Amino acid sequence: MGERPADAAARPRRRALKGASMLLIAASLIATLVVAGGAVVSRGGQPASAPPATSPAAATPFPPAAGCNYTLSLDGTTPVARPASGARVVARGTDAGSLINSLLASHETICVTPGEYILQTDVEVRRLDGVTLDLAPGAVMRSTTGSGDLLVFASSGTVVEGGEWVGFGRGRESAIRIQHGSNGTVIQGTQVTRSGRDGVLVYDNTGTSYGVSILGDLLHGNTRFGVQVFSNRSTGPTGTTISGDVATDNGVGGIYTNGVEGVSIVGNVVANSEGNGPGEIGIGVTNGGNDTVSMNEVENMSWFGIQAYYNNHTVISYNISMDNRGSEDQSGITNDHSSFDTIVGNSVEQNGDYGVYLERSWNVTVDGNVATHNGGYGIGLYHGSLPAMGRATISGNNCSFNGKGGIILNSAVDNVISGNRCYDNSGYGILLYNDPGQEGSTGNLVFGNWLGNEGNAPHPQSYGIGEANASYGNTIVSNVFLNNTESAVLLVGGDGADPRPGP
Repeated sequence: MGERPADAAARPRRRALKGASMLLIAASLIATLVVAGGAVVSRGGQPASAPPATSPAAATPFPPAAGCNYTLSLDGTTPVARPASGARVVARGTDAGSLINSLLASHETICVTPGEYILQTDVEVRRLDGVTLDLAPGAVMRSTTGSGDLLVFASSGTVVEGGEWVGFGRGRESAIRIQHGSNGTVIQGTQVTRSGRDGVLVYDNTGTSYGVSILGDLLHGNTRFGVQVFSNRSTGPTGTTISGDVATDNGVGGIYTNGVEGVSIVGNVVANSEGNGPGEIGIGVTNGGNDTVSMNEVENMSWFGIQAYYNNHTVISYNISMDNRGSEDQSGITNDHSSFDTIVGNSVEQNGDYGVYLERSWNVTVDGNVATHNGGYGIGLYHGSLPAMGRATISGNNCSFNGKGGIILNSAVDNVISGNRCYDNSGYGILLYNDPGQEGSTGNLVFGNWLGNEGNAPHPQSYGIGEANASYGNTIVSNVFLNNTESAVLLVGGDGADPRPGP
């Protein structure tokens, strides 16, 4: 509500997703993940062999590397630069940031060899085009101030790849900031850690940056989010892509957008490696719209697994969101004040309360999801601060083995609930409910659902379908009821059920 930064033997650890989507997710979740310029990352997102706190200094400077306009290396502990034209050192200094800034020019590449480089000044790519910063495996850029590591400002086509950017651990700036029309910027295959704010921040305060890509990075241990895309004004589609990243143990969450549209968040892993902290929100898309959140895995967040908030026309598909410990609206997937969204093919299991939770949202499609072994209901619709919500289609979902029930509608109207399998839940397979003073769960069509117990269940389901507290005027036809312990139906008013015989 609002924006806020059982039996183990019986529950499957995960459910397979459909078709090619399953293969794509499996590829992103293999036991090891090579990112960040050669660092090997375990499934939990932490480096299997983390870079040493202090990389060994090069005894002598490296020769210039092929394809680089300048090659940065260490002479003892002093950073030096050599041009492509020869081995002569052209610049040196104690502050790697100032040294790099003195070399930057459009359409040129600066290569950084292994070693630890101290940034007393952040690297600033300002009003240039086509700059590439290529960090070799083992190249570490370490800030000694709270001003951040790297700023890309009004610079199109900037590419930052490899190595590691280490923040100061506190301060008001994110480690990597992309601002003011830096179109086509790519941050790829790097590690970003210990930022005082976000690991990577795409910030639209004076000019939108279109087509930014954050790809295959390891973003961990930052104070706020691993990646945040933020606008303080109304922004149309930006074409931002966040894909193949591993975001772990960030203070507020993994990936977050606010006030932008048209963001693709695909194939990422977001998790807390131990317990359910520190991160609160796995993936959040807020105050925008037309976003795609697909084929990600989110685990062990303390609040939301995936959240859409005031974010219309969003597709949330083929994700795994599990073991998130939030309560009430803080579920595996939460869709709040977000209409015309599509939630399809996701696996939401073992979450603290709901698997999928819709609040104050209209015309949402929830189709083909696996919502099992959650502490509350598999799928829930709730009116929130409105007298009612609804016109949703809830179809083809598996809502079973949940602690409170399969599907609940609370003051939700004119919905179609069809073709769902809700079995072995505690309480109801499907419950149509009304909070006092609301419009009631009325005008719903409930048909073709399978509702019952399969036997030897940890949560014996008491009712197939129930209405409670002035919920009436629903059409309930052609459902299958099997072995519910109390009754197939418990209805109020003049409603009746036309059951189809079980097998």
